[in-house]
Amino acid sequence: MLIDQITLSGLRIFESVYRLGSMSEAAKELFLTQPGVSQHIKQIELTLNAKLFDRLAKKLIPTSEAKALYSQISPILYQLENSLSEVNRSQRSIKGKISFGMPIEFGNNIILPLLSTWAKANHDVYFHINYDHAQRQLAGLLDGSLDFAITDSFAFPDQIETINLARENLVLCASKEYAKENNLNESSKYKQLKDLDYITYLEDATIVKQWFNFHFEKSIEPNKRVSLMDVQGVSRFIVQGLGVGVLPMHIVREKGLEKDLIIFNGKSQPLYNEINLSTVKGKTMSMACQTFLRDLNESLKLRFGKK
Repeated sequence: MLIDQITLSGLRIFESVYRLGSMSEAAKELFLTQPGVSQHIKQIELTLNAKLFDRLAKKLIPTSEAKALYSQISPILYQLENSLSEVNRSQRSIKGKISFGMPIEFGNNIILPLLSTWAKANHDVYFHINYDHAQRQLAGLLDGSLDFAITDSFAFPDQIETINLARENLVLCASKEYAKENNLNESSKYKQLKDLDYITYLEDATIVKQWFNFHFEKSIEPNKRVSLMDVQGVSRFIVQGLGVGVLPMHIVREKGLEKDLIIFNGKSQPLYNEINLSTVKGKTMSMACQTFLRDLNESLKLRFGKK
């Protein structure tokens, strides 16, 4: 194709020569030498097999071919310049689209209120949010459809880097009614807890198993009454006395559930679910992304007391 034989800089030089009617003036505008400008024009003429300028009475006169070429490429060059300038401005201003993934409950309860406050102060930013688990967010990170993801603890491949943003205190709890029916209290031990009915977040009951392994250093295959991908649903079933389950402590507090539940002690140290910022290593972030993440991180530090 001819376009493979003519450079963008060559077309830019032609546009300048045509507009100014002078190779010397074009050379000054473009900070080139006049012989260099002349050589570019000759190369374009050779490639197109068409003469573009006649020199008559020391004046540079465009041919009909030059007029046709100029009418076609001039608006394209100016549009390209505008597009490049817009990209350059977007890198220096808070505008554009931010696409990211996040877990449903932490996202809705913690991230969205912070995002809403930030978005009110940054009207030119559009958000696209994907709700899903860390494993499913991975594909979006790798194919570039997500700028970043806020994820639970997850063993990502080497090309993903993670930075801790916050952590959730995960607690095992039951309704006071269910506790009374099963002779339970805050200090109940492994033998009293292992055979109870469980409300689990996801069918594999990973979080329940983690809680028992962390606090009692023992495994468990919980008797699952209900499995669902919604922490709000888990909390409702627990409050209704259908079984025992694990909840983030911030959900218990924000929903005012302390009066309805007992929380089992386990060991003195809490079990934390790490909330991380996950990105592709080396990925270039827009100014909007960089600013949002900086402000989000500061807000999370204030909320969770991170230093």
